[in-house]
Amino acid sequence: MFPASVSDNTGGISVVDIVRDKIARFCHLWCDAGFKNTFVTHCRHHHIGAEVVNRIHPHEFKALPRRWVVERTWSWLMNNRRLQIDYERDPAVTEGFIWAAHSRHLLRRLTRP
Repeated sequence: MFPASVSDNTGGISVVDIVRDKIARFCHLWCDAGFKNTFVTHCRHHHIGAEVVNRIHPHEFKALPRRWVVERTWSWLMNNRRLQIDYERDPAVTEGFIWAAHSRHLLRRLTRP
């Protein structure tokens, strides 16, 4: 999808544009300190709230706000064998497996009493 040389801001802007066109409910996101003002301004221009989560204390470990959401999601994804190791050359195939993994997780939540 994007080469590794693309900055966080440029890649983030492209991804936000893609997601915004596909998902109408997309209205808020959290990002790390690698995203700068151009990304946040682009999100605000499209009525998407972008909150940059910065380190609270630069020289000590503190849990960052909302970081647990990302860690929990990675944990759910890594329960799927096909996503544990990057086998695919085409990112669209990996994206399909991510959709399948999340669909499986949501179906499991819906069918539990």
